[in-house]
Amino acid sequence: MTTSASLDPAYEEKIIKEMLPTVKRIAIDVMQNLPKNVQLDDLIQEGVLALLSAVRRYDPTRGSNIYSFAVKRIKGAMYDYLRKIDWMPRNLRKHVKDVEKTIY
Repeated sequence: MTTSASLDPAYEEKIIKEMLPTVKRIAIDVMQNLPKNVQLDDLIQEGVLALLSAVRRYDPTRGSNIYSFAVKRIKGAMYDYLRKIDWMPRNLRKHVKDVEKTIY
């Protein structure tokens, strides 16, 4: 597997700098339906870590665009973080949402 470790470090840095505003935008979008106790900075931090990981793990031979690959990893990391801090199991959370849809 080809990783970005074999790519030019300057190129990696360029991608990361270009994508930092995207990380913040994704975090703001994710925050729209969350309770106030979730901090924007925490989501951004998770997104930046995912971005760094995505740039390192990106494999250009797989045919995907690095930006598309990174966005999926960033969103996934943010949702994983939210699941980790949620006291309610996923299946119960889904059941509550289904009940709320029925009522409203």
